[in-house]
Amino acid sequence: MTIRNSRVTKRLVAVAAAAALSTTLLVLPTSPVSATASPAATVRIAGLNRYLTSNAVATASHGGATNLTKFVLASGTSCADGLSAASLAGALGAPLLLTPGDVLSPLTLGQMQGMSADAATAKYVVIVGGVNAVSKAVADQLTATGYIVSRMDGATRYATADAVAAATKLNNGVIGSFGGYRTAFLASGTNFADALSASGYSYENKIPVFLTDGDTLSAGTAAEMKAAGVQQVIVLGGVNAVSDAVLTAAGLVSGVIVTKRIGGADRYETATLLATAIGVDAPAFKLSALLVSGTDCPDALAASQYAKLTDSVILPVKADSVPTAISAWLATNQLTVGTLVTIGGTTAVSNATVAAAKLAATITAPTASIVTSDGSVNATVTFSAQMNAGDAGTITNYTRTTATGVVTDAATATYSYVALTGVSKTDLTFATALNPGDTIRVLGNAINHVTIPNLKVASATATVTASTTAPTGAITAYSGAAGAATAWVTVSLNGVASFEAGDLVHVPAALGATAATFNCAGFITNTTTNVCTSAGAVIGAGDTVTIAAGELQTAAFVPVKNAAITATAVTDITPPTLVSTRYTTGALGGALASASTTGGTGVLQVKARAGGAAEGKAGNAWSVTVAQETTTSVTVNSVTKVVTVGMDITEGNATQSDVANVLNANAAFSALFVANSTTDGTIEDTVIATTALTTGADAISIVATFSEPLSSALIGDFTFTGFTVSGPAAIKTVIGTDDGRLIGVLTLTGTSADVILPGVDTVTAAVAILDRNSVAVTGTAAARTVPMIAG
Repeated sequence: MTIRNSRVTKRLVAVAAAAALSTTLLVLPTSPVSATASPAATVRIAGLNRYLTSNAVATASHGGATNLTKFVLASGTSCADGLSAASLAGALGAPLLLTPGDVLSPLTLGQMQGMSADAATAKYVVIVGGVNAVSKAVADQLTATGYIVSRMDGATRYATADAVAAATKLNNGVIGSFGGYRTAFLASGTNFADALSASGYSYENKIPVFLTDGDTLSAGTAAEMKAAGVQQVIVLGGVNAVSDAVLTAAGLVSGVIVTKRIGGADRYETATLLATAIGVDAPAFKLSALLVSGTDCPDALAASQYAKLTDSVILPVKADSVPTAISAWLATNQLTVGTLVTIGGTTAVSNATVAAAKLAATITAPTASIVTSDGSVNATVTFSAQMNAGDAGTITNYTRTTATGVVTDAATATYSYVALTGVSKTDLTFATALNPGDTIRVLGNAINHVTIPNLKVASATATVTASTTAPTGAITAYSGAAGAATAWVTVSLNGVASFEAGDLVHVPAALGATAATFNCAGFITNTTTNVCTSAGAVIGAGDTVTIAAGELQTAAFVPVKNAAITATAVTDITPPTLVSTRYTTGALGGALASASTTGGTGVLQVKARAGGAAEGKAGNAWSVTVAQETTTSVTVNSVTKVVTVGMDITEGNATQSDVANVLNANAAFSALFVANSTTDGTIEDTVIATTALTTGADAISIVATFSEPLSSALIGDFTFTGFTVSGPAAIKTVIGTDDGRLIGVLTLTGTSADVILPGVDTVTAAVAILDRNSVAVTGTAAARTVPMIAG
């Protein structure tokens, strides 16, 4: 299969194909350039009737060739036999053309003669279907014109599909693969829609399409599946189209390893589910889409050959609208779908439908929002999509204009994108503080999307407004002897210019008592909380600690000052206690299981793939065996959790890299694991013993709730009974909440390969954990140990 990885290539293919078509082709103009990235998309391949449409599709698909020697012919009035024709046409590399059943269309004959005019050898036509579909008269007429005619048919449409599958294997040598398995599609023979959605991939990969009446799998079809060497059967459509009994019967066919259903609520959702699956197996197939009628089959029958040319998924639509499922798929795949081509005239697929599909596939220009602050040198630009880091991190793409018209660039611009959260932003720093009336501008014409060079962010501006919000704060004060009393001061996040120890005033409750002073260590990292200790005098319960009005002020152009903030000192001798722990686990972010095998001078490593079903501790259930075999094979058994690779590994014939390459080429293996040779060398053994994957672990997050805020807690202050938490283990830092460890709710993070037993396994807090008055966690074990609770 030829994979074309560029959207630009897709567009060039579509344009070149359009230029080559006959006068029966209708080419609609593309939309004008706008602030969006649209598919290069409004090419329509159509003729005045279904036969001219199939001719036009054949011309576009085969580059105007005049030396072809093989053709596949199906009925243009009966869908059933044509459903299976695509795989055979693909195996022959032949155009798929249509004709009326009773007489050969002169349009079709003319197309064949034009495409074979310069052929130097015999010319062949394979008719798919019995004489009721394509009459003997048609065959005779072709023979009289000089073509060698053969017919693929059976007593029923199901037998015809069986015969086509046999011919596909015969002409290609082997049937095609999907996901690492030799595959056949199985669809309803009484409803054409589901099978047509697979026809492009069937043509490209020579995957046969078998048919069923929906309730039974015929003995003939089962026998032909076995003869074709089918390892995987993909049922197309829901249970109303093909029953679960048929799916089960397909799984019992000798040689079949995997059966699965790709079916949605209707033909349109089924098509999108199949398109998604095809895009996983062959990503290039998501770069282009063909729109065909979902209610009539002739145009779609011919579409398979063009889908092969452009690696396109086939999407059925209604004549006058785009079904919701199709529209949603196009919207989801906006970043990859570069070309839309419509097969058929406006009666089959209206211009309005094409326009709606194009709109769904069109990416709206990303937007930028700007947050500024009066008196700050910083501003933040948040984008609605991931941007090109080089563009978004260029300081000259951001300007500041003062109220008097002076224009300067940003001093620094730092772009970041976090895939987990989808946050895309640039942090700007300017040489001087921002003032009310200053305007910050994002130069949108200079910042491109990360993967679509011509998709630029929309320009944006923001004007700095004067700050009117006064600083606020809270004080928690504890009584104690000189040097032992503490006050915790937390101020608001709106740009306090300064806070000094002298701003904090002790007022004794007793008349004439000496007031203490304070030493403040500075704000705790990433927070607005400052810890201050007393000096010079005792602070008693009932005394007040105050920040006078006006002592705090914002850094704004016109500073805004605080109202008075007062707290009463209290006596604290109550130790903090651990109240509860709740936990969650998941493979995402955990440790990946791996195994290293030897058997000579090298080392083969197999490691679980992030995001796969073997991620986290699930990978520990798997093992890998490499064994001597005369032929190369890979088996991935999801039941026994064993990967077996067989190949010629007799001494000197293979290296660890050879084994890794064989494994990685298998789709079922690569969906779960990655193989590599950490040390390459010659394999010297005929069997490398089964090796289990180990060290896989799930991420674990434990929320520990205490009875009050804390001043000191470390991950080592917690012990776990019944399970183990491994590194990197830490107390999560939460910006703006006292550095994560200085509040009463802590999040402990790490990895664990153990099964947690809620209500049985426990967490214990050590006595080294202190509250804000340095009172230690109580020493009684019952108060320090709590059971784990899920959730």
